[in-house]
Amino acid sequence: MSALSRLDRDVLAQASVRTAVVFEGVDDLRSGMSAREVVAGLRELADRGRARGLRMLAATILPCGGEARCTAAVDAERLAVNSWIRDTGVFDAVLDFDGVVRDPAHPERMRAGYDSGDHLHPGDAGLAALAESVDLTLL
Repeated sequence: MSALSRLDRDVLAQASVRTAVVFEGVDDLRSGMSAREVVAGLRELADRGRARGLRMLAATILPCGGEARCTAAVDAERLAVNSWIRDTGVFDAVLDFDGVVRDPAHPERMRAGYDSGDHLHPGDAGLAALAESVDLTLL
């Protein structure tokens, strides 16, 4: 999880940071990491941020069904990570981005109107939906 190596530079070294949002994991899962490994990395990010006095928020991992490396096995790992994010209380708050963009009829995929076309990244409408879903009082 490359976010572990970037945390100091990208977050902790910034002046006046009070809150960090962790939105990581899909590339790790698509590259063969297990849910257990991703969870360990997320836990470490939360612990390191909290040790510096930050509020740590986590976003659930978006669905990526239809993308070549987003197999059913990857989706099962994604669901396990998302369950952990939602249920463990390791983070100060959860942004349920998966719930915002997933297609109710095909929850392993993004809604067509939110998909950029690559089945991995949200397009403009998807990004707007994610932004609108954030409770700004959490920040």
